[in-house]
Amino acid sequence: MRQRFWKETWKMVSGAGSFRKSGYHIRQTESGGEMRILLFAALWPEVRELVRMTGMRARQSQLPYRQYQDERGEVLLTLTGPGPVAVAAAVGAVLAVHGPASLVLVGSAAGKMIGQYVGPYRVNRLIDADGRRSFYPDLIYPCAFPLPEAALYSRSRIWTPEEIRTVCDPKGGLGGESPAGRGPNSGAGVSLFDMEGAAFFQAANSYLGPQQIHILKMVSDRGQAEGERMTAQLLETRMRSGLSQIEAYLRALMKEARKEEETADRMAAVLPGQEELVRRAGDLCCSASMKEQLKQLLTYAGLAGKDWRGRLKQMEAKEKLPAADRRQGKLLLRELADWVMRDE
Repeated sequence: MRQRFWKETWKMVSGAGSFRKSGYHIRQTESGGEMRILLFAALWPEVRELVRMTGMRARQSQLPYRQYQDERGEVLLTLTGPGPVAVAAAVGAVLAVHGPASLVLVGSAAGKMIGQYVGPYRVNRLIDADGRRSFYPDLIYPCAFPLPEAALYSRSRIWTPEEIRTVCDPKGGLGGESPAGRGPNSGAGVSLFDMEGAAFFQAANSYLGPQQIHILKMVSDRGQAEGERMTAQLLETRMRSGLSQIEAYLRALMKEARKEEETADRMAAVLPGQEELVRRAGDLCCSASMKEQLKQLLTYAGLAGKDWRGRLKQMEAKEKLPAADRRQGKLLLRELADWVMRDE
């Protein structure tokens, strides 16, 4: 019985048996794209259809996880396995290799359906039921694609229907608190239950800010009593209805990431680089304090839209630069400051 359980669990985690039929092949070379989203899921049936919809391909990795990547190399999906320890280990390992990006956890959760809607929900509050701590992701991005919000309770064991009813009791709740009694979704009353959410957030928050951590959940059941089992086929079917919205959410997240990168590139073009700052500080014979003042002036000028590079070239054309000594450098720095602050 135990061997059969672990065999079924491994199939759900790794996609064994269904992977070859899907037609995906391991890519031998790295994509030239820039990684923007690190996507995580505990079980293969939770994201199998998403992999197909987005055209992801299996990716060869040095890590002990099955991974998939889109053609542009912007999204990397990692299958972690179920449970808090597995997801925390995977988050740390992937971030150590690929560095910072937006982290998104996609998966199923137990909960009560609101009408016919089963998700996806974006988690606005996390409750670690084992440690009795709460965490609040910053719901800043993506602005263009809001989703219904929910509180998520996480612990290291599967939730039973009786336990869920006890937690959702408005008179009590976990630790005597109503599930949706606090946070930005106050009053909405949507509470979900899983095993990975709190551990995912805590592990990711060790590397990233809360605005970079996203948790999207679909309602798959109302808890599992002892002896009940969720099959891979049933889980995949229940996840399917919300995958188009999850895909759109990921696209919106990537679009906003590209906009921020374009803004950062424009800012970098008008602000002084480190080598340029050192060279100009040398031209003015700057002391350490003068160098900091020069940096502030050039940064302000760039942000104000003033062509400080052109101004320095004019000073060179008039043979004011490079300065003969620090005294002359101070005079030129004052002249530059007057120009920066002057309204034109």
